[in-house]
Amino acid sequence: MKLKSMLIVFSGLYASCLFAQCCQRSSRTALVAPIQSVEKVENTLPQLLEFGSKKCMACQKMAPIIEALTNDYKGVLRVEFVDVAIKEKLAMAHQHKIRTIPTQVFLDAKGKELWRHEGFISREDIEKKWKSLGYDLGELKKKAAEKSTQKAATVK
Repeated sequence: MKLKSMLIVFSGLYASCLFAQCCQRSSRTALVAPIQSVEKVENTLPQLLEFGSKKCMACQKMAPIIEALTNDYKGVLRVEFVDVAIKEKLAMAHQHKIRTIPTQVFLDAKGKELWRHEGFISREDIEKKWKSLGYDLGELKKKAAEKSTQKAATVK
């Protein structure tokens, strides 16, 4: 029974992906009620979850943005790509009530959902949204670098 329901969810997500491929950019955004992440947050960083599939065209356009955010804000923002085509990740997609891909879910440091976006979103818009949510990633990155420099100086 569980496998059947997981297949139904996957079929819906796959159909959503096909729909998303037809659309260059989705303007649909929503403010949603808080949801706790399936995975316990490993640290005290805010988190960006990108739900998608490697076969989805819109998701492929998001891939370099997600990779750049992962690299540029390491230690400041936890970024995770959740491939809904992987059977083990379906439960996470289901818990977060993912209806279409790509979907970006913004979580605070405690795992509370702050905001979500469905469809393609630019890096600039992601950074602006984090700032409007009270997380200036550029400033947080500077502070983390300063802390790292101070820590290295005290070790010497």
